[in-house]
Amino acid sequence: MPLFTSIYSDLLELLLPRYCSACSIVLQTSERHICLYCLYDLPLTRFEFYKNNPLYRLFWGRVMLQQATALLYFKRCGKARKIIHQLKYKGQSDLAYQMGFMLGLTIKQSHIFEVPDFIVPVPGSASKIRSRGYNQCTYIANGVADAANSHVREDLLKTGKSKSTQTRKGRYARYLNVKDGFISKAEENQEFSILIVDDVVTTGATLESCARTLQERGFSRISIAALAWTS
Repeated sequence: MPLFTSIYSDLLELLLPRYCSACSIVLQTSERHICLYCLYDLPLTRFEFYKNNPLYRLFWGRVMLQQATALLYFKRCGKARKIIHQLKYKGQSDLAYQMGFMLGLTIKQSHIFEVPDFIVPVPGSASKIRSRGYNQCTYIANGVADAANSHVREDLLKTGKSKSTQTRKGRYARYLNVKDGFISKAEENQEFSILIVDDVVTTGATLESCARTLQERGFSRISIAALAWTS
């Protein structure tokens, strides 16, 4: 690195320090979004190595899936919660992509998880996209697709009926809130495998509704993946 560039970079770090999204310490020049200590201390689920993992079992009797996985365990005061908060409410789209890339690597390296033909992000409502400036699930999906050598398709699933936020709703209320919340007019080869991507799974109501909508269009090979699961 040229001397001037190095000095400029160091000065920029001094004047505008970057902070770890998981623990809030100042990042080193070589670190991106998350410090090395937190990267090695993330609460990984390792679900991609187990066919009948707890997240997959969450959907038993609700919707037929090929596989299900989540990268992290979501705890009330844990690192995953802080990361999700940053990418969901603080405009950290690059962080959403980075975490999606990590999720995609776990899927690609799994011996039981099929690399999908298409990655479909959970659609965001127009009001949420206006307030946040972007749909975080799209950036997560882009990261997954790049890591897994797949393709993002935002056109296969759209929001349907207007729905309120899922926050603070119980399991049944969440289900009713998104029961008819998505639509699809896809006319695709139904042999394509699809991976639906979300940020956090709580009751699974949103992903269940998305999967049902695509299955009604004839898609049968559907899996789901999320950055975190609130176990």
